[in-house]
Amino acid sequence: MDSAQRAQRVHELVEIRLLQNQLRYTKGRRAIIEVLLDHDGPVGIGDIERGAPGRPIDTSPTCSPYMRSAPSPPVVTSASLNSVKT
Repeated sequence: MDSAQRAQRVHELVEIRLLQNQLRYTKGRRAIIEVLLDHDGPVGIGDIERGAPGRPIDTSPTCSPYMRSAPSPPVVTSASLNSVKT
């Protein structure tokens, strides 16, 4: 499978997964996938921002349908850290 076929297949799979969660495959999401396909290894958020300029990057937990039902993370305070026994 050449890189163009691979990219097409990835786009098809992403679209299927999004549709399964009642989400659209927008131009912004497609641009992010294009950036990921252009890299061979891990990609940081800065790489994505540079590769898809002008696209807002939403890092809030509510942007994921999986996070909506997840419990809130525990609040860590200096008092709670002091109570931890070492």
